[in-house]
Amino acid sequence: MRYCGVCGFALDDDVRFCPGCGTPASSERPAVPDSGTEDTGAMITADSIFNASKQELTGLFSYGRLGKEFTGDISFMRDRVRRTVSGTPAETLRSIADSNMADVRRRLSQIDDGINDRNWSNIVDFTKNGLPAAIVSYFYDPGLATEVKNIMDRMKTLSRKGWDKTGFLGKAAVPSAKFEDIYLLRYVTSNIRF
Repeated sequence: MRYCGVCGFALDDDVRFCPGCGTPASSERPAVPDSGTEDTGAMITADSIFNASKQELTGLFSYGRLGKEFTGDISFMRDRVRRTVSGTPAETLRSIADSNMADVRRRLSQIDDGINDRNWSNIVDFTKNGLPAAIVSYFYDPGLATEVKNIMDRMKTLSRKGWDKTGFLGKAAVPSAKFEDIYLLRYVTSNIRF
């Protein structure tokens, strides 16, 4: 298998440009050293693959891609990520997953249990950054399955709550962009399979 020399994204044999960063596919390198020992190169490549996968997942979590490119099944991504990093030492993968989950937990702690204007920016930030990072962390460390499931359950419950307009200036209607974000969160948490 080929890998992008810039971001570490796994490349199919017939691609001319990396889907992760757009670099010409001729700039390639192996994902991990042949020795199988942990070194800086393996960590950088595994980090690059993590970031490219998180970015790809974030791109799928957009209102315009729901039901089209994103139908809920991301097992293809899980399988691709696990194949790509299969030669990387488990300790390296756990280290990357743990450092990213620390940020996921921090973002999650900023969300309270209401759907209101004050809380919404934290929810949107988590949907676009925290949730993809949690999912890719699970791809790196399957031992995180229970924690990621609990995060998904919490976000699913939160997405089903009604909007509290009491904090809105003049108690105006909820802007349509926020309804799109709510729908996105409901769709992702209700349909995702990995």
